[in-house]
Amino acid sequence: MLTYLKVWREEFDGVTVRISKPITLDQTNLSPAIVYIHGGGWVVLDTDSYAHLTDTISLESEVVVVSIEYRLAPEHMYPVPLDDCVKATKFFLKNAKQYGVDENQIGIAGDSAGGNLAMSVALRLSEELESPQLAAQGLIYPVLQGINFLLPSYIQNSNGPAFITGDTMAEYFLSYMIGDWKYQSHFLTNNHTSPAIKQSEYARYVSHELLPDEFQAILEDDYGDNYGDEDVSQKLERFLLDSNFAPLMATDGALAKLPPTCLVTTNFDVLRDDGFLLEKRLKRMGRDVTHQYYSGYEHGFLMHLAMYDGSLPAVRRFCKCMLTYIKS
Repeated sequence: MLTYLKVWREEFDGVTVRISKPITLDQTNLSPAIVYIHGGGWVVLDTDSYAHLTDTISLESEVVVVSIEYRLAPEHMYPVPLDDCVKATKFFLKNAKQYGVDENQIGIAGDSAGGNLAMSVALRLSEELESPQLAAQGLIYPVLQGINFLLPSYIQNSNGPAFITGDTMAEYFLSYMIGDWKYQSHFLTNNHTSPAIKQSEYARYVSHELLPDEFQAILEDDYGDNYGDEDVSQKLERFLLDSNFAPLMATDGALAKLPPTCLVTTNFDVLRDDGFLLEKRLKRMGRDVTHQYYSGYEHGFLMHLAMYDGSLPAVRRFCKCMLTYIKS
């Protein structure tokens, strides 16, 4: 029986983390755990901003939640935030028993830019083949690619009603990459990638043809396939084509090594289609993915538990999905 939640901070290999641990009457068994990476475009917010959500996940799931205080851009650009998350996650996997956690029952999760970092961590660890491995990944309206800003979800939501727009996402990407917004307008017309990239395998990973038919109905005639600024592309493509930066750029072989995926997306969100693209690719390979899609909500709605009537039930569904995979 749950009594209270213990919360404290520690350093995991030099990275600050916030730990939420449910204290129960029976402390003899090892617990599952979730490593959580907060959103904020790699630029804003912190573990305190997310305390209500991560504590709710801990209480609802009755698992330990480790929330990572990674360093933020533009002061700390790529790959510093990712490296912080990798270091902290590895430390926790190797020292789980010290925190009453079963090292074989640890998942990783995050929302928005945190979802990007969570999947990037999962990809990195799956390639290293160290033991133990992550048991699941939870991606909540994640940022997964930056080469196609003319997907239906961007066209539909770039001018509202969602508070995350194409302008905002271009600012976040550029802050994370180079600490400067000077190429923002290039992103909005897909002019930030060369014609060669638009015809490459990378472009096929984010093709609108992988999306449900109902989303394609709002596409404009010009997808930006035949033009692009070569100079800008050369400056940015080392980031945009890097699967550690943009996880949808990972090969099918790399995606096949990932743990089972709990995916959450919502309609009023420029990032909606990133999630659907990932789901399609994972399912084509026969990978285990549970997609929870919420029509009528906007990006960030799970964080606002007091604002949306559907937020707490959605958090509970997400927790149930993660626990099912973590314990299997």
